Amino acid sequence: MPKTRLRGVRKPPQCARPVTDLAQPQLALRILLTIVVGSAGGAVFAWLKLPLPWMLGSLCAVTLAALMGAPMRFTQRGRSVMAVVLGVLLGSTFTPDLFARLGSLLSMLGVLAIYVFASMALGMGYFLWIAKQDRVTAYFCSAPGGFAEMILVGEAMGAEPRQLSLAHAVRVLMTVLAVPLWFRYGADIPSSDMVRPMVLAIPWQDGGILVACGVAGWFVASRIKLGAAPMLGPMAFSAAAHISGLTEFAPPFWLVAAAQVALGAAAGARFAGLALAVVGRALAIALGWSVLLLGLLAALAKAAEHLAGFDYAVVMLAMAPAGMAEMGLVALALGIDTAFVSTVQVIRLTSVVVLTPSLFRLLGWKREAPS
Repeated sequence: MPKTRLRGVRKPPQCARPVTDLAQPQLALRILLTIVVGSAGGAVFAWLKLPLPWMLGSLCAVTLAALMGAPMRFTQRGRSVMAVVLGVLLGSTFTPDLFARLGSLLSMLGVLAIYVFASMALGMGYFLWIAKQDRVTAYFCSAPGGFAEMILVGEAMGAEPRQLSLAHAVRVLMTVLAVPLWFRYGADIPSSDMVRPMVLAIPWQDGGILVACGVAGWFVASRIKLGAAPMLGPMAFSAAAHISGLTEFAPPFWLVAAAQVALGAAAGARFAGLALAVVGRALAIALGWSVLLLGLLAALAKAAEHLAGFDYAVVMLAMAPAGMAEMGLVALALGIDTAFVSTVQVIRLTSVVVLTPSLFRLLGWKREAPS
């Protein structure tokens, strides 16, 4: 079957691929360059006192460098190690109070279902009629799931990989950038660089507990083949340790900042290989979809606030179509119910990646060859 090609794209944006031979000088230099660029961007954002400076600064700097042709590269293993740190951090926000709000959680899942189905319906229309994509590619471009998961599932089902990668990469990028900036400058919600005091060191006993949560959580989650194992396993173990009172500490600030730089750099490096000057239309289509998706979320969050009494900020963060780690960090920086937000994000990502291919099989669609 002939494959469609997206003009101007030299190589699709993709999750950083696993690297087994870090001794290769060229590859090692590219990774080092990416870390340096990301750290510099984070430092500039911190100096400007912007929200989530280390993650957003790294993301912006590496993305810009990649689009300008710099050889940005990050490894999946490196991202996974830093995801463990963020999982332990997010788990430290869980308290027994979360169980007392199961009713609110169930109600939120109803709002989430409305958002997912509405976004996919809107996306199908947009990608079919505006972007002129085939219906299989349009379907999987519309799904508000995790970046890597939707790429893998969509390609396996026959979606055009380059358009699929670009649509989801820009969606995640725009959400991670727009949501914290909106809360800082547009929604009149106070923000802080870290809700908790910036702890540079913690007692060795508590440090040992946190390390054990990270290592054991990642190991167990990997053995049971849980999706996003480096994040979800450590978060679950850390949540159990903090709910039980085993420890009250979170990872130190310097380690969290390093993890944020890595997370931003990994996201920005997905754009390596794209020439900005020659993919203008494709980027414009992806950007337009991101704006529509965030607009739909904002409208639904406002409706849920007025009709059901939900907190606007909680709805926005809990259902924002980006990664769980990024939105969890935004919630933490804003002091907005991080445990609740993280829980709903896990459910969103899991349900979309499970239900999207199942519904697709029921529809019986196949990708048509271009005429």
